[in-house]
Formats: sequence, C-alpha cells, structure tokens
Amino acid sequence: MCFFISNIVLLYCLMISLSLLLSIYKVWTALDPLKYTRLTVGRSEDGTLQSVGNCSSSGTASTVTSSLLFALNLVLVIFAGIQVYQTRRVTVAYHESKVSVV
Repeated sequence: MCFFISNIVLLYCLMISLSLLLSIYKVWTALDPLKYTRLTVGRSEDGTLQSVGNCSSSGTASTVTSSLLFALNLVLVIFAGIQVYQTRRVTVAYHESKVSVV
C-alpha cells in the first residue's frame, strides 16, 4: 500500500497535531494544574534542613488528558513509521530512513 502525500498535506498534519497537543496541554493545565509540595526529609550532620520538592496532579482530568496525549503521540509515531517504511528504497542521497528506524 503506497500512496502519495504532498508536502502541503504533511504541513497541515504537523500544524493540526501541534495545535491538538497544545490545546490538550492547555485544558490539562486549566482543569487540573500541578501542585508543588515540599516534604521535609530531616536534618544533615551539620544541622541544615533537607527537603524534597515534587509537582503532581491527581484528578480525573489528569488521567484523561495524559491518556489523550499518549494516544495522540502513539498515532504520530505510527504515522512516522509508515512514512519511513514507504521511503525505505529512496536513492542514497536522501536515505535517512534507515537511521530513523534504528
């Protein structure tokens, strides 16, 4: 199965995928923003306070949006793999596909 995709179509696909990624990130940030928490571990030998900081979100929106991001990125990687497979027999001057697969 080999079909021709023009440069314009690829540009539109790139613009659509980037806008989808950015909009999903915006929704995630608006609905379930990251919260910074600091946990005090203890004191060192010289008496200085030691602590560890962490950013996390734990809502339902976080799970849904991270799943959407994973699925969208998986589709993009599969699409790129198909493109690499279709161009595997291009002349040596344009032969980056073998390096891309590895």
